Amino acid sequence: MSRLVFWDGGFGGAAEAAVATAITLGLRLPQRLLLVNEGPAESGIEEGLRHTVRQHGSTYGEEAIPEHGLDALLRLQASGRLTRSNFTDYTVPLLRGRLDLVCGTRLADTAWREAEQKGVAEVLAMADQVYDGLILYAQGQRLNEVLQNQREGDVFVAVQPHRLGILDERFAYMASGQGDHRKNLIVAISPFDLRSRWSLTNLKRRYPFSLPMVGLPHHTEFSDAWNDRNILTYFRQNPLLLKRGGERELLLKGYRKLGEMLMEFAASASPSVSPTEKGA
Repeated sequence: MSRLVFWDGGFGGAAEAAVATAITLGLRLPQRLLLVNEGPAESGIEEGLRHTVRQHGSTYGEEAIPEHGLDALLRLQASGRLTRSNFTDYTVPLLRGRLDLVCGTRLADTAWREAEQKGVAEVLAMADQVYDGLILYAQGQRLNEVLQNQREGDVFVAVQPHRLGILDERFAYMASGQGDHRKNLIVAISPFDLRSRWSLTNLKRRYPFSLPMVGLPHHTEFSDAWNDRNILTYFRQNPLLLKRGGERELLLKGYRKLGEMLMEFAASASPSVSPTEKGA
C-alpha cells in the first residue's frame, strides 16, 4: 500500500490530521497501519497521543539508550538485528492489530541528522514489509522537497488553512508544472469554515485544475482532546452518527471522507489493496 504523507507547510494541522485519519482508518478498515513520528519524541503526531503512550508504559524517561521508538529501530537496523518479526516490539499499539505508533527521536540534532541519513529509509522499508500502510508527518519541509522525495504511488495530503492567499500560492505552484505528483495529492482545508462563502465548490472553481479537496471543520471537543493528549479516546467514545448534523458529526464525516479518498488512491496505486470495510 502507498505511504500516506501529511504536510502543512508550518501552518499547523497536519499532525492532528495524520493521527485522526489513522485512527479513523484503523477503526473502520481491516488494514494494519503504522504512524511514524520522524521528529522529536512527544512532539508532532505524538502530542495528542501522549496519554496513550504513557499508559502503555512506553515513555523514555531519563534513560540514556531508548529501548523503543525510532531510536531503537535505527540502532537495530544499524546492527543488522531489525527483522519483520521483531519490528512491532519497538512500537506502541494504539488499536491492537490495526494501528501502531513509532515514537520520535531523543537524539541530539547532530546525532539525529547522521542517523537519519544512514538508516531511516531502511527502517521505513522494513516497516513496508510488516504493515499494510505507513502514515508519515512531513514536519517543517518545503513543498517542493516533500514532493521530490515522494515515491511513485505515495499519497500526499496538503493540510492548509481556509485562507485564499495561502491556497492561491499552493495552487499556483502546482499549476506551474512543478507538481508532477498532483494526481496523488489531496488538499485538506483545516479548520474549514462551513459558513464561509468560499465553500469547497467555490474554491474548486477558483483554480485552474481539478484536485481532490476535503473540509475538516473545527470542533472544540476534538481540540480539547488533542490538548489533553488523549485524542484516541475522543474517537473511541464518539462514533459517527450519520443522521446528526452537529459540529462533531461534520468533523467526523470530514475525516471519513478523507480516509475514503486515501483508500481510493492507495487501491489505484496498489491493486491488491481493497478499500472494502470489515463488516460493511
